[in-house]
Amino acid sequence: MKIKRLGLESVDSIYEIEQKAQISPWSRESIADVFNYSYYTVLGAYDGAEHLCGFIIFDEVAGESNLHDIAVAPSYQNKGIGSILLSSYLDMLKLHGISRSILEVRVSNDPARHLYGKFNYTEIAIRKNYYKTKGPHKEDAVIMENILL
Repeated sequence: MKIKRLGLESVDSIYEIEQKAQISPWSRESIADVFNYSYYTVLGAYDGAEHLCGFIIFDEVAGESNLHDIAVAPSYQNKGIGSILLSSYLDMLKLHGISRSILEVRVSNDPARHLYGKFNYTEIAIRKNYYKTKGPHKEDAVIMENILL
């Protein structure tokens, strides 16, 4: 597995994974917009055939980072790619002197919450009615943080 920084040319590949992997996926325009700002970074995980398997989108502002999106293509899930992406993200933050990482995750997303817990994230709050669902109701988000330094 190879991790590399992605650019605007990767929007279609990111969008394809996003549509298949997320309950409420980002639009193509939202993904493309990330590349307009220098404080955002997008890392991609590639298999041996140079096929994008997953990605992570985050920012770094004022000594902190927000993890905005992480997704792995369904055919590559449960193979440790999410862990590789998260580990690469945290390593990059440490190199950049970032002291705190924050994220939101669906209350119902037990696999993601478990993954984040393995990387020393702790649950610090609930954000009520944060996520869209397929129905008329919204789902709460768990806010998690990781103190890096």
